[in-house]
Amino acid sequence: LYYYVLSEGDHPFGDALRRQANILSGDFCLEDLKAEPWQIAIQKSLIIALISSEPALRPPCNVVLMHPIFWSTTTLLAFFQDVSDRVEKAEMDDVVLRNLEENCENVVKKDWRFHIDDEVASDLRKYRSYKGESVRDLLRALRNKKHHYRELTPEAQKILGDIPDSFVNYWTSRFPLLLLHTWNALQCVGHEKPFTHYYHPDYKYSLDYATDNMVETGDWEISSGNPLLKESPRRTERKRDVKFRTPQRDRANPMNRDLRRKRYDSLAMNENVGLYRNLRRGSNEDSPQNDNRKEQVVTNRNVTKNRRPNKVPEEPLVWSVNVN
Repeated sequence: LYYYVLSEGDHPFGDALRRQANILSGDFCLEDLKAEPWQIAIQKSLIIALISSEPALRPPCNVVLMHPIFWSTTTLLAFFQDVSDRVEKAEMDDVVLRNLEENCENVVKKDWRFHIDDEVASDLRKYRSYKGESVRDLLRALRNKKHHYRELTPEAQKILGDIPDSFVNYWTSRFPLLLLHTWNALQCVGHEKPFTHYYHPDYKYSLDYATDNMVETGDWEISSGNPLLKESPRRTERKRDVKFRTPQRDRANPMNRDLRRKRYDSLAMNENVGLYRNLRRGSNEDSPQNDNRKEQVVTNRNVTKNRRPNKVPEEPLVWSVNVN
C-alpha cells in the first residue's frame, strides 16, 4: 500500500502476470517512487522492511510511525545536530564513529567539500579545516552553520535558505544518503536519552540492503578551486609561527620571558647527588667507567660553592674591678 501510494499506482512485485511468482521468489522492484532522491532512499528502507518474506523482520505499526519517512524538517535538523554532538569528541575506536564512517564513500560523494557552494565553503574554512571523506566532519559543518547562521554573510544565508526547511533541503539534496546512512549507523545507541524519540526500543531495522543501492549515485565532477581544500587561516598561522620561530622571538614573547628551560645531560641521571640521588640505574653504576663519567659531568659544570663566612671568634669578657 505504501509503495502503491508513493509510486502513484505501481506494485513492488510487478504486473499481475508475474506478481505471485515474484512474491514467492522475493523479487521486487522499487524504482518507480516519485520523490526527491534523499526521500526515495528513506522510503525504500521502510518498504523493504514491510514486504520482507520473514514476518519477524516486518516492523509493527508503532515502529513504522517512528520511521524518518514521517519526520518533519525540524526533527531532521535536530537529529543531525544530536548525532554530530554524539560523535564530536569520539575516538576512532568508538563503535558509533566506526559505524558512521564505514562504507561512506557514496554518502559524502568521495569528498563532500566539492559539492557545496564556494560561498559556504569560504565561510566554513574561516575557523578550521574539514576532512572531505568524513561523515562526522560533514555533520559538523551542517551543525556549525545552523548554530552560527546569523553570523553568515548575506550571500551564504541566501544560498542555505531559511531554517529549517530550505536549510535541511540544501544538505539532503546534495547528499541523498546522509540521513539514511546516519540513521542506520546510530541504531546501536537508540537507547541513549538523546535518541529515544528517534528509535523504537523493541525493533531494529535490518541492514542487509546496503544504503549505496538506495539511490542513483553516478559520477561526480571534482573541482580543484573549492576554498575548503585550503587550510584554515588559524592552522596556517600556527604553522607559520612554528616555521619562523627564533630564540629572539621566544624571548620577546611575554609568555616565555620568565620561563627557564633546564636541560639535563643524560649522563647526570647516573649521579647520586641532587635531584637524581634516588634514580641510579643498572648494576654496574659503581664501575670505574661510571666514575669517569661522573667526573666528566662535574668538570663540565661550572659549580660555584657558596661558602659561609668564617665566624669571628668572640672576644673574652674582661671584668673591670674598681679598687679604691
